[in-house]
Amino acid sequence: MGCTIATGKAILCQNDVGGIDQIALISGIDAKRIKSVVVTSGIAASCNTFTDSSASSAGTWFKIDLDKYQSNFNQTIVTSDSGVAYQQDLEIVCRGVQGSTIELFEEIVSGIWQIMVRDNNGIYYLMDFQKMARCTGGTFIHNGDAALSDPIGFTLTFSAMGLQPAINMTADPTAIKDTAATPLASIILSEVQIGVA
Repeated sequence: MGCTIATGKAILCQNDVGGIDQIALISGIDAKRIKSVVVTSGIAASCNTFTDSSASSAGTWFKIDLDKYQSNFNQTIVTSDSGVAYQQDLEIVCRGVQGSTIELFEEIVSGIWQIMVRDNNGIYYLMDFQKMARCTGGTFIHNGDAALSDPIGFTLTFSAMGLQPAINMTADPTAIKDTAATPLASIILSEVQIGVA
């Protein structure tokens, strides 16, 4: 990226809200993970997976719905004489998990992932897909000691660092074609949502 600019920025209308409500993730060792992304005007225009992007080879990303107003995603700009990097930190809160999902979260904690974060405007953002993201900590909430109505669940934090900010994958990543512009998506968002109370 060059060190010049071609346009400025005006004050935008107040039509974007903050917060996140969902993540989608695929294993960092899955042969169908993302290999490359072409970005045009700040938005993903095409992407390739490590296998071909045919319908049978498109990567399946699993969705996790998040507790409202509890989870957060932030990017910190890190500068030095050698360059610029973006520290990406994600914290998710999933309460009301049941026995069938405890094993799932144990797998998430021990794995490495490519993660997309959906904000409350419906836009998905891809965290660094090259070095990927790992769980760096969290808690297993047992608030039931206080009152029977208190929730239980998981709070997990993930960290990644890349040379560019999280990539805008649009409101429908499944519509992003591969670089050969085939009509088949490179990404499939699983219709079976996990982590839902």
